[in-house]
Amino acid sequence: SSLNPNSALAALLVFAGWTAFHVVMLAVLERLPQTLSGEKLAHQFAKSRTYGEATLVGRIACHHQNCLENLPLFAVVVLVNAHVTGGSPVAGSYSIDREAWLYVYLRILQGLVHWYQVSHTFAVIRFLCFLPGFVLLFVMGFKTMG
Repeated sequence: SSLNPNSALAALLVFAGWTAFHVVMLAVLERLPQTLSGEKLAHQFAKSRTYGEATLVGRIACHHQNCLENLPLFAVVVLVNAHVTGGSPVAGSYSIDREAWLYVYLRILQGLVHWYQVSHTFAVIRFLCFLPGFVLLFVMGFKTMG
């Protein structure tokens, strides 16, 4: 059987892809050009969590770390829900498909805002994406528990 594109499992795959996309962006924007130009050898790059947020590459690296911190929480809720529901679409109290997709949209929006700028105003916007997403994790967990 194929994966329902509207399912929470599909949302989980998109969030995992978004997390991986950060690595591609870091490679394309910094590592690949500097390695190919001979400016740095492949082993000479700092760990991404040490970049800081002064540059776009640093902001992407910081948000990648943020994704890595949130992906396991989201994955546990979605995978336990898939186990409880047998992985099939369900109606009623156990379905978390809408909430899962909203969570992913909020995470992507938070990331794009983070990539753009880290001023106070943009930090508030990021928080306004984070808070409902965090609440959604609890909502999805409670719906999964029945």
